[in-house]
Amino acid sequence: MSFLENLIQEIEARKKAEEAAQAMEDHAKAALETDSLPEEPTPSGPVSVALGNVIEMEARALPIKVHEEIMKRLTFDNPRYFHEARFGRIKPGTTRYLQYAWNQDGKLILARGFMHELIRIFHANRVRFDIKDRTVRPQSFCLKFKGSLNPEQIEALEAIRIRRFGIVAGPRGSGKKVLALKLAAARNVDALVIVKSKARMYQWKEAACRFLNIDGGQVGMLGDGRQDFGEGIAIAIDRTLYRHVDNLKSRAGMVIVDQCERANLKIFTDAVIPMESAYLLGLGRSDKRLDGLDGPMKACLGPLLCELKCPSKTGGEGTGNLILVVRSTDFQFDFLDNYGELTTALVQDQARNDLIVTDILECIANPQARALVICDRIEHAQTLKALLEARFAKAAIVKGRTPRSQIESVQRKYGQGNLQVIITIQKSIHKLETNRTNHLFVASPIKYGDHLFQAMGALMKAAPKNDQLVIHDYRDPLKVLMNSLRQRVKYYRSMGLAHETTLEKNEK
Repeated sequence: MSFLENLIQEIEARKKAEEAAQAMEDHAKAALETDSLPEEPTPSGPVSVALGNVIEMEARALPIKVHEEIMKRLTFDNPRYFHEARFGRIKPGTTRYLQYAWNQDGKLILARGFMHELIRIFHANRVRFDIKDRTVRPQSFCLKFKGSLNPEQIEALEAIRIRRFGIVAGPRGSGKKVLALKLAAARNVDALVIVKSKARMYQWKEAACRFLNIDGGQVGMLGDGRQDFGEGIAIAIDRTLYRHVDNLKSRAGMVIVDQCERANLKIFTDAVIPMESAYLLGLGRSDKRLDGLDGPMKACLGPLLCELKCPSKTGGEGTGNLILVVRSTDFQFDFLDNYGELTTALVQDQARNDLIVTDILECIANPQARALVICDRIEHAQTLKALLEARFAKAAIVKGRTPRSQIESVQRKYGQGNLQVIITIQKSIHKLETNRTNHLFVASPIKYGDHLFQAMGALMKAAPKNDQLVIHDYRDPLKVLMNSLRQRVKYYRSMGLAHETTLEKNEK
């Protein structure tokens, strides 16, 4: 097939995808205009709002303007639809919009994370309303907090305890977990924590035993072969929780969603929405999601309530000086609009990889050095590992499917000094507890801030004697990569850089 024929086929495929997208968009808009609007626009009295696992109210009791605004605010673009449309293959069942407000039997039903915004809309439109609270506040055991909060956590606690639904964001080590446990104890209700992995479940169990007046046997656990609801607090892995939602929906007064910025949409629709708890709290490194589903997440959990700062190093933990070193490369690529091809070329660039490996070797010449290298692709990690080992330096790769036992072995060697370099994929950073790290190498042009915050949290927890925490990044002379670097530097500076410098390719 000739180049011209290929081009014609590609243009036709794009045209069909655009036509399909426009047709679905027109259909969705028509549905919103016809099916969603109440027939009776004039309310006769206060709007009765029932707050349970969802928000319910009579659709006809709302002014049309208010109804339209609610529907608009709770209708979100579906990123998956755009992704599929871009390649000309929209799968059956993939909708143009994601809706968290719908009409059922004459009632308007909303995800309850929207409660605060709903009140704002009512006030702005002079709508009187009554709220009937049908949520539950069970208490099987009186939780008591036995830790202490730092001044920032105390300030954050005051800001969030007056709000029933919302998200607390902050980098790793900023105290989100401790703050959530304090809040659960202060509210005197049983708590359910939803986590993504077995490792996170046991981390939460350890924190609960440390900061609450309970022992390990009282902590409920669902996952890893356990199906114990416990007393006062239960921790559930999401995949296991789905099977127990009916039993748990009225047994928790507070639901905490760990790593909410990474949670699958199914967690919100199938686990969070059915819960009848009086309180919802999301914990994340950011209130922004990589998949673009910020709106649905906040519709289910509530808005961002506060953002904790990166923990500072105090007392016996060293000075915590954060240093940025940016080194220039000679990488060249004729970039048009295919970022994937650009990334492939960058990963395979021998000169750039040699430069990164040389920088790593220079750092780990110090036996106290520990280097965490972040890549965007597994093949890049494998290339860097091979280059390091060819120069007699050990390195280990941690990726998404690396078994937990192997990760623990790697971390043990890393802590003991038998291994100085760990290479990981940016999406797998959360699997590591690299609290000896004092050098972070950003080997790929990471575009998303939450991965950086995650890795920076590991740096800020460096070993006591390591008072110098160094970030190594690379300046590639392409406009798109320069823009990416500028964005990363903003994140670094927000962490409180003590010093930053730019080096040429062979400069020391």
